[in-house]
Amino acid sequence: LYKFFGSKEEVYYIIILEKMDFIHANLDAELNQRPVGLAQIRVLIEASLRFFQEHREFFKIFIQERGRLESSVGAALAEEAKNKYLTTITIFEKAMERAIQKGDLQPLNPQDLAYALVGILNSFSQHSILFPKRGDLLSKVTFIQDLFLEGTLKRYS
Repeated sequence: LYKFFGSKEEVYYIIILEKMDFIHANLDAELNQRPVGLAQIRVLIEASLRFFQEHREFFKIFIQERGRLESSVGAALAEEAKNKYLTTITIFEKAMERAIQKGDLQPLNPQDLAYALVGILNSFSQHSILFPKRGDLLSKVTFIQDLFLEGTLKRYS
């Protein structure tokens, strides 16, 4: 194995990159099956949480070892991981752009919306690692969707 890879950290990082490709393909397939707009945003939330939940133990190791992994794999692999993260943002951003064009969302910066939603999803996913008994991640889909789409501001009439 070490004829092809410099270290076990490099092997693990390659697996991380492959998992990122897998989630991108999964998100694209899910989006193509849904109408443009809010349905696509919901599927981004649901598919992301489902993927994380199904690969929970893998991501648990990744989160715990991330700093050490990034410092030991070299600049090229770290840059590739960063680019794959940006691919994730782009997938979300395009869904936001389509929802804005349809009139489902306010005309806000779609990239900012993408970063905000990915941040919320990452927070819930990481929290599920720290507190695994807090319940099923998929039970949070509606809450996250409502939080993202409607915010928390009390509206007065």
